[in-house]
Amino acid sequence: MRSNLPPGVTDYDIEAFQESNDTDKLKPCPFCGSDQVECIKRGIVGWHWVVCWNCGTDGPRGATDSYEAIEMWNDRKGENDAPQD
Repeated sequence: MRSNLPPGVTDYDIEAFQESNDTDKLKPCPFCGSDQVECIKRGIVGWHWVVCWNCGTDGPRGATDSYEAIEMWNDRKGENDAPQD
């Protein structure tokens, strides 16, 4: 069992979703730069979102499928996306 799961997410939620997970299209975490990111689904017909297993960042929440969740994640702005002076 993973110890750093977001609230309300179980290993079952992740394992049941991994078969259709399209993680090769996920960009690294916009906050820590890690590529340890994964799209997860809550429940049978629940919401999808992305979590970074390195720093714990997750979201954005509210996507109805993995493609939308990945698109929302890839469009996020974080520390690593800030313009350099």
